[in-house]
Amino acid sequence: MSNGDRTPSGLRLTSLSLEDAAQMLTKGGRVRMTAADLKADVDAGVPVNEDGTISLLAYVAWLVKGLADGD
Repeated sequence: MSNGDRTPSGLRLTSLSLEDAAQMLTKGGRVRMTAADLKADVDAGVPVNEDGTISLLAYVAWLVKGLADGD
């Protein structure tokens, strides 16, 4: 795998713990996200990797799909 999906801190955008993903989303957005918020989204259908991590790219795609579907 290339380093193209890594952040400057070395995290992989395609394999983040819920805590790391929440922290990144909070830093990049206007709303505070917690691991519990992300867990609720996982329970609602966000795809997860085999190791329990999530892809930030897949999460954003899931959010956009929900908006397009009117959710």
